[in-house]
Amino acid sequence: MWAALASVAASLGAGFLGNVADGVPTPYDSPAAEVAEFFARHSTSILGSGFLETVVGLPLVVFAVGLFSRLMAEAYAEAKAPAILGLAGAGIYAAVLTMVGAMLFAAANLSGRGEASEQSVVALTVLWNTTVVMLGPAAALFMAGFGLAGLKTAAFPNWLGWLAIWGAVAGLLSPLPDLVAPASVALANVISLLATLQQAFLIIWLLGVANWLRRPAVGDADEDD
Repeated sequence: MWAALASVAASLGAGFLGNVADGVPTPYDSPAAEVAEFFARHSTSILGSGFLETVVGLPLVVFAVGLFSRLMAEAYAEAKAPAILGLAGAGIYAAVLTMVGAMLFAAANLSGRGEASEQSVVALTVLWNTTVVMLGPAAALFMAGFGLAGLKTAAFPNWLGWLAIWGAVAGLLSPLPDLVAPASVALANVISLLATLQQAFLIIWLLGVANWLRRPAVGDADEDD
């Protein structure tokens, strides 16, 4: 339970600090000096956001291991494969989060160190923009695996299983706006909006599952009776 709460708190904190530094100049058509100056001006909030993004994956993996153990204790045999998929997805998602946070942290550290560092800041920003799109599919694997495992587990709340599935679907949309934008900017914006729902689904799902994990396992309840 505490691992889920820590993961949610760190994720919200990273998002809040990232929004403080809103309006990052696009690294694709902005001068390198302008991008580096922005990072230098907002270095405190960006460093904090990068740090939280880097560490948020650790409690997430701890939570995933705990959920996997609980599902294996209460699930039918057919739930094992999707639960393993969810556990693997948690590891991949945590790794991508770490990379995203590390690149943001490094860009903020390099900013303000002269002209030689400006191109490095731009390169890191481009990499960050590319990698952050992969968070959606990585989280989708995590949520889909545990969502399917939950639906196959009688003791698991059905609505939480479906919430994870819908969150996974939303996450798979995240790479599409860049592909659709050349044909239709309006459609790309709609898809992007739908993709952002994944984070809301993920937070609600984490808190809901954390509450479920507080309850005694079926075997423990039977023993108490």
